[in-house]
Amino acid sequence: MKSLLESADIPAFLRSRLAHSVHPFTVGAQGEVVVLVPPSDVARARRLLEPVDGPAPLRLHRSPD
Repeated sequence: MKSLLESADIPAFLRSRLAHSVHPFTVGAQGEVVVLVPPSDVARARRLLEPVDGPAPLRLHRSPD
């Protein structure tokens, strides 16, 4: 997602509760990644990511100013 957003000139930051690991799996909410974008880009980011929104709900959070 981050690469897709950045390719559209939308700055994106990812936040996760898990420390990066060598194990390529997570369990439940531990696998949640929060995507932060500037407030001015939220609507555009939603439109861009809409086609890739899978079974988990897509919730974009505004990055702090």
